Amino acid sequence: MTMKLHIFASGLLLAVSFTACSGEKKETTEKEGVETVLPSLPNEVTVMPLKKQVFNHELISNGKVTAQDYADLYFRTSEVVANIWVKNGDIVRKGQKIAQLDLFKLNNTYRIKIIRHRLPWRCRMC
Repeated sequence: MTMKLHIFASGLLLAVSFTACSGEKKETTEKEGVETVLPSLPNEVTVMPLKKQVFNHELISNGKVTAQDYADLYFRTSEVVANIWVKNGDIVRKGQKIAQLDLFKLNNTYRIKIIRHRLPWRCRMC
């Protein structure tokens, strides 16, 4: 019984492989293109004379927005930035605070220079 089942399965597999690899190509007479995908309906357009009036419609469009002016921003000293007050894309005005350095080291350096300036000349080398 098992031998008959193996012979039958082998014959079936052989028959399927011959029909799948027969090499015949089916010809399609169907022509696919724009005509078959899109229906040919007439364009419906209304034409009206141009006049000033309120426009109550939403316009949706894709595009790319670029800035008119760019600026290179930097600090005169290289210290750790403590705060950044604006985000990318924010509108900034002249004089607006954009970022702040960590003032601890700057204040200490300033105090040391003031103290050295007040000392007599011979002690400045210390």
